[in-house]
Amino acid sequence: MGSTEQISMNSGEDINKLLQSYGYKESFKTWKSSARLHEAEDNVLRMLSFYPDGDSERTCEVLHVDIGGGDYMHEFCIENKLPMTRDTCKDIVLVHGYGTALGVFIRNFDELSQIPGVRLHAIDMLGYGLSSRPRFPRSGFWDYYVKGKVVTKEQVEEALAFFVDSLEAWREKRNVDSFVLVGHSLGGYLSSFYALRHPERIDKLVLVSPVGVETSIYDLTAEHTPEHQHAGQLGPEVASEFKEDATEHTTDLSIDSNSPQSSSLHIPNEKGFVEHVPNIPWLVKMLWNTNVSPFSLLRLLGPLGPKICANWSFRRFGACKDTNELMNFHQYAYNNFKAKGSGEYAMMKILAPGALARVPLLSQLPGALKCDSLWMYGSNDWMSKEAGCIIVEELQEKSDYRAEYKIVNNAGHHLYLDNPEEFNRELKLFLNV
Repeated sequence: MGSTEQISMNSGEDINKLLQSYGYKESFKTWKSSARLHEAEDNVLRMLSFYPDGDSERTCEVLHVDIGGGDYMHEFCIENKLPMTRDTCKDIVLVHGYGTALGVFIRNFDELSQIPGVRLHAIDMLGYGLSSRPRFPRSGFWDYYVKGKVVTKEQVEEALAFFVDSLEAWREKRNVDSFVLVGHSLGGYLSSFYALRHPERIDKLVLVSPVGVETSIYDLTAEHTPEHQHAGQLGPEVASEFKEDATEHTTDLSIDSNSPQSSSLHIPNEKGFVEHVPNIPWLVKMLWNTNVSPFSLLRLLGPLGPKICANWSFRRFGACKDTNELMNFHQYAYNNFKAKGSGEYAMMKILAPGALARVPLLSQLPGALKCDSLWMYGSNDWMSKEAGCIIVEELQEKSDYRAEYKIVNNAGHHLYLDNPEEFNRELKLFLNV
């Protein structure tokens, strides 16, 4: 990238300079050289001092795990060879969020894999990353706007099964009896349903800024009053993660570890109901309802795609130590975004426009979750921290299992990336390791 390699990666101004220098020529080069996602992943993993050969305490391997039906799950596994010092959890599974893949946990692998005796499994969800990408049933413009078909609870169940069943098939194939499940965003939402359907397999559940906690008019499991039905167009303007959470990391240390203050689009009432859902532009709503994902549009842009993607990836990974590292992340993100669409289409069934769940966690987990849980948010998170507080309180009231709530300072939605030191520390404290 020429002169950009000398730019420091410490401020929004630096990132803006880098974006300006990443022109159409550089975008074309990225597009032309982006055919192999596995190479982009390998470049990210090579940031680890012990990859690929391991070290005196750890081994690591990249796996394609056959889950039957011609499908497979991609996994990066690190095993600590030291004897376990405590009677604690042997296996920890990390599940990424929407549109990303296992490499986003790069700043957590080293610290977490130093737990004596642990096996750390980072997986690509079915339909994402380097896992197989089977066809997912989609609805088009004709179905939604002409035939008047709307998303049903049965379709949500089908979307959930797409992920939950594949995770269970992976567990069986890998002979993992029980494990700690750590899920981020959409991965957190899906991890919750895995825990509900396979409670005997979950030692502890860690939900990292999970989507879909709060209830709303889109909740297919509830009956709504007329007042609720008219509350749909009064909320805040949509400010997507691509614009807000990917900007400079917050430095507001005044937000303490118990603060429920929110930078969220979804501000629920005291019962966890979002009375004023976000205002969604008509075009965005139409694309969402007809299963046109942001990545579908990115693929259509061809050589311009990497430049558009850079507006997110350069800011998202702006804390990198140099531009070579940043470009590794950018290539990895773009390769994931441009790969064949699959799991991304399930999100349009699970979530309504505005990222509100059709089957919210607040209506499912309290009284039903059979394990200890930790709910983690970034201090500048665009997910609703208020909803996190509410569901933790309900879990505590309706169960004897422990439910904890933590805010990671100086972090947004991707708190494991923004402040990995505090994130890793809080996670290990919860796991008692």
